[in-house]
Amino acid sequence: MPAPFAKRQAVVLAAMAVAAMTAPLAHAQQGAPTKEGAVKLAEGVVMYPSVKLSMGHDDNVRAVNTGAISSSVTVLAPQLKVEAQNKSGLYTLSYNGAYTSYNSLSTDNTNNHNLGATGAHEFSAPPRVRIVVASIDQPRGRR
Repeated sequence: MPAPFAKRQAVVLAAMAVAAMTAPLAHAQQGAPTKEGAVKLAEGVVMYPSVKLSMGHDDNVRAVNTGAISSSVTVLAPQLKVEAQNKSGLYTLSYNGAYTSYNSLSTDNTNNHNLGATGAHEFSAPPRVRIVVASIDQPRGRR
């Protein structure tokens, strides 16, 4: 992993951890943004942070018929949604990450990132506008 990417990943993880700590712990453990875990940033601007940590074991990491490799697996899944609402529209930015780490097989570790933005704007006349933009970065494992 090149150094700049590793630094960027560390910054993203640190930022998501800090954001998740601002929400009540019980809501952060649910793994999905909730209204109860909301953090008001400004008038009409609300942030919904959450984080989910999963640990387990995979008996056949690469899903092969012969030569199966087993490994413990840890998945960190941070989420962050920011909503801005005013009298004419609702605008949303969201980030969902999934960082999967295999203890015995680091070549199959994955870092998945989903970034999205939506906007719904109502003009004073009947026409309405809805815009959706998304970026998905999901590298495939070595299967």
